[in-house]
Amino acid sequence: MFIVGGIVLLACLFYCLGKAADYVVTHALQIAIHWKLPLSLIGLILGLGTSLPEFGVGIQSLVSRVEAFSIGNLLGGIPLLFGLILGLHIFFHRDVSSRKKIQPLFYSFLYFLVPMALALDGAIQWWDGLILIGGYVVLAHALMKNTEMKEPLRIPNRSMHHVWKFGIALALILILSYFIVQISLRLLGYFSWSPLILGAIILAIGTNLPEIVITLQSWRRQKKHLAMAHILGSALANLFFLGFFSLIRPFAILDSDAFILFGWAALFAGLFYWFAKTEHRLRRWEGAFLVSAYLMFVLVSSLI
Repeated sequence: MFIVGGIVLLACLFYCLGKAADYVVTHALQIAIHWKLPLSLIGLILGLGTSLPEFGVGIQSLVSRVEAFSIGNLLGGIPLLFGLILGLHIFFHRDVSSRKKIQPLFYSFLYFLVPMALALDGAIQWWDGLILIGGYVVLAHALMKNTEMKEPLRIPNRSMHHVWKFGIALALILILSYFIVQISLRLLGYFSWSPLILGAIILAIGTNLPEIVITLQSWRRQKKHLAMAHILGSALANLFFLGFFSLIRPFAILDSDAFILFGWAALFAGLFYWFAKTEHRLRRWEGAFLVSAYLMFVLVSSLI
């Protein structure tokens, strides 16, 4: 009985988490627009804002001493972003131009290889975290100079109350994340999955609901490049948070599942770069391939 109730409760919490993150993003964009920040920077703000559920789950995982939840959630989100979400975006938009984005995308691909290299000694230490954070800052600078984003999401003009509303929504994300982690720990006892794989598949889908919502909005408003910049920004934010969490407590890489997950993340980043590089365009069949690759990732991971 608890399994059914727990799954239903998790679904409700994930829905609330997505709404809270959407609220955070709305007010983050209001701040950016009010101060007339570059539009490419707004894309990065979207990526960080919609990754706040991962941040909340990561904090609660550290508090509960189940770091594998956070590692799985952050790394598992990368195949989800570059596989399922980006793949569907490309498929339904048919062709998406990637011209003038190849150089920063190449640097991004190299950045996604860094965690796997850092984990070869069996842990992500605090100095590894500094490398990941520094790499994110360098890439953010490169993307701000090269990303083509003609306009941000349109939101209604509001008063300066967005500041404290942003803080309230952020606190709500942390509270919801606490209950998500606790319920997931209870459910873990009923399944044979490890915390790492549960985080990579189940939690990753739930915490990436804001990315799914933003992408759907971009489909409806025909903002192809905004959706692409947002997806890339969210994937980069996952590695930024991985570096940040390792400053608080090093992550021990004790089994092959974690190394495999690092490899999957690098693979999907490589597919994104390769498809964008060929003919400077992401084509419909490539989107279908990315979706199929993500389904293969889920199947293989669930059998480990």
